Amino acid sequence: MRLSPFSDIMGVPLPVSTQYEMAEMLWVQVVPVFKELLHQAANWPLMFVDDTPAKVLELMKDKAERKAAKERVGIFTTAIVAQHADRQIHLFFTGRNHAGENLGELLEHRKDQLPLPVQAVETTINSGAPM
Repeated sequence: MRLSPFSDIMGVPLPVSTQYEMAEMLWVQVVPVFKELLHQAANWPLMFVDDTPAKVLELMKDKAERKAAKERVGIFTTAIVAQHADRQIHLFFTGRNHAGENLGELLEHRKDQLPLPVQAVETTINSGAPM
């Protein structure tokens, strides 16, 4: 595990099994919060969606085989910002799915009686300021 050498350098050796147990405890607590944020965001009326390329070593391992099999090799981080009045929920998804696919999965949590949200795409120029 990558944290082991770092913890050794800091003088606090932390066994990999302990790190895993700590991450697992946090994961169990965070998942219900994340699911609730998904449900809330899916039902809000305005969404900003953007993709950016990402590098995830675990997903890059089989790039050659995936390319040979004519499978998708791209890795993306999608940011979806749902907005309702003056509140926002920011969600990030990293993997092989692009923004449209991630938005589609989010909208599966949307109540049937609601109209589709307005999807806004923010365009930026070199200065980084919105156009």
